[in-house]
Amino acid sequence: MTRHYCTGLGPVPPGTNSCCKQHDNDYGAKGRVSRAEADRRLRQCMIAQGKPMLAWLFWAACRAGGWYFWKDKTHDNDRSVPQGWQQVGHDAGPQDGGL
Repeated sequence: MTRHYCTGLGPVPPGTNSCCKQHDNDYGAKGRVSRAEADRRLRQCMIAQGKPMLAWLFWAACRAGGWYFWKDKTHDNDRSVPQGWQQVGHDAGPQDGGL
């Protein structure tokens, strides 16, 4: 079963899906490029796949809302959760009392 990396598109041709997969990797904790560069690479890859309109649409969407998914690589992926607050996805145990 093929994983679909292009959010909102469903099944796409393998070349387009590989562009989205690389973009997801660039946005991840182990990504080595800036967010702007990751978005540019996605756009260029999709243009190379013969999808220029989709490329610009995805680029604009990533620039507008991608900050939400971007993993901050300068703070060990800690979004500076205020002390006493529970980080999303963190299971509060008896040792930290939860909230």
